[in-house]
Amino acid sequence: MPEWSGAPLRRGSRGAAVARLQEKLLALGYDPGPIDGEFGLLTEEAVYQLQADYHLRRDGVAGRQVAQLLGAGLPSGLRLVHSLSPGDDLYDLAERYGVSPAFLRRLARDAGSRDLAPGTRLVIPVRPVLGMVEESEPQSLERLRRALSRHRKQVTALVAPWLSVAPDGTAGGKVDAAVWELAQDFSLPLVAQVRVAAPDGLVPTGRRRRQAVGEIARVASRYRLPGLYLLFDPLAPGERYAAATLTSALHRALPPSTQLYLEVAQELQRVADLAEVDRLVVRLPSQSSEEDYAPVRRLLRRHPCYRLFLGLSATGSRAGFSARLSLVTRLTLSGVVLWDLAAGQEDVFRAMADLFAVQVSQAWATGRRNIRELRA
Repeated sequence: MPEWSGAPLRRGSRGAAVARLQEKLLALGYDPGPIDGEFGLLTEEAVYQLQADYHLRRDGVAGRQVAQLLGAGLPSGLRLVHSLSPGDDLYDLAERYGVSPAFLRRLARDAGSRDLAPGTRLVIPVRPVLGMVEESEPQSLERLRRALSRHRKQVTALVAPWLSVAPDGTAGGKVDAAVWELAQDFSLPLVAQVRVAAPDGLVPTGRRRRQAVGEIARVASRYRLPGLYLLFDPLAPGERYAAATLTSALHRALPPSTQLYLEVAQELQRVADLAEVDRLVVRLPSQSSEEDYAPVRRLLRRHPCYRLFLGLSATGSRAGFSARLSLVTRLTLSGVVLWDLAAGQEDVFRAMADLFAVQVSQAWATGRRNIRELRA
């Protein structure tokens, strides 16, 4: 729903609608000035920057497009502003935000300050990074533990195998105890991976679908999970509508605090168009060319950029990883899912620190409670 109706808001506008606009902008990391219901220069600049970030027409006027965007449930915390104070040390700031000093220098130059003068506003992009736990063998988890010891500030949450949905509608499984302990040790929330196992390419329907959705929703509610990560096995022809129906039913059954992620393989593009879901994950090959970005571009023609996460492997060259990762900030995608985390190379994590800070938001912080309860 739009945030307001009627005439567009522009410089000189006043009233409650302007105050609501200013509150929304501030919550998203844009500085509209005082929340006073007065549409002045700072509010205009904040609207202009929002339009630039989300690929709208840039005129500083809060019209229909801006109202719809702000009413669509944009993820908060994707933008952080730090105003430099006397005595600020670049290396201390880099450590605080988990980015590189060179990145902060670049932000300062973009803000028109080559000497990091006090008062310079550094606008730091922030994204959640979900680390995929692919194996639970002791050796693999030990490698993952070593990677997290070095790069804890660059991971928001872990995605762990948890539930599997059988063709008869039963949803069973549990997360490995060693994975629980790993998440607890690093204070990382867990996102439950849910795989819809379809040996014949068939998806549960009718009563079986309702049974599966009910069981998954109960697990999400019981452990207050911050997210579910949905994977489908290869589907039979004609099963896409059934997959979209199951996804939408699960989305409606989940608690409001639990986000539903859908990994979109090639055959699931139509499912993504039909289903109700919070976030879509597009996984790119570890050695990608410009042609491999086509699935991202196709989804962006039909879905807003803030619904998309980019799936990447933490292996490969720094240059190649940087090129793929830069799509996140260039296209204002919502975040990253990182595969091969245990084998992640140092250059890959350095590349991430050169592009954005990693989010640890209140929404994710509340999800940490599920780790303690699972161990109880």
